[in-house]
Amino acid sequence: MRIAQIDVFQVDLPYSGGTYLLAGGREYRTFDATIVRVRTDDGLEGWGESTPFGATYIASHPLGVRAAIAQIAPALLGRDPRQVDRINDAMDSGLVGHADAKAPLVGHSVTQCRRQRDMCLAAGLTMNVQETTGSDVAFAAVVHLGQTVPERNLRCILECREMVSTATVEDPIPVIDGRASAPQAPGLGITPRLDVLGDPVATYTARHSSSVRRAEPERSVDEVSGSGGEKGHVRTA
Repeated sequence: MRIAQIDVFQVDLPYSGGTYLLAGGREYRTFDATIVRVRTDDGLEGWGESTPFGATYIASHPLGVRAAIAQIAPALLGRDPRQVDRINDAMDSGLVGHADAKAPLVGHSVTQCRRQRDMCLAAGLTMNVQETTGSDVAFAAVVHLGQTVPERNLRCILECREMVSTATVEDPIPVIDGRASAPQAPGLGITPRLDVLGDPVATYTARHSSSVRRAEPERSVDEVSGSGGEKGHVRTA
């Protein structure tokens, strides 16, 4: 099994509260999501997401995520996606830092968070499992990781989807009585809605040394992604 293609999608996720206000006169109405599909040579697909808090909250911004993926993706083509530690090594060798861009690629964020989880468990700490914001794709990863934490050590997982009003997958993970369970299907167990994702803004294939890209739509200042706020807390089943 080898990685044969990486597709990058850009999706605007409207803020569910209308306009999010921050200090300094900042106003945000949408979050700029990067959703990634990784395809193998035997037809399997994996999905991931990176949705930063805009460009002025932390050292991360949406355009930078996609630019960094352009730097990293060619180094992943032809590799075995099951060897997640080797995948992480390849990404770190190709680009220093930029965890926000590596997060949606071949389990990077889950792999890194798994290591943090293990350190917390060894120290006997109680933890949250959360994402800053994001759609159903990001929430699926949060639920999967949260379900690996013993309940005595799990304070909550964060319902990041409450920040946005767009559903990006078929049959989103339900939250029942404050609890959620990870799907049993392979990978994140989700089926993204391609009618929402649209066409990829970039595609990287093992058969071509250069990527195939299309221009991203122009975006006005008030459409730039913004910071998140308090979100719902959910326990895993």
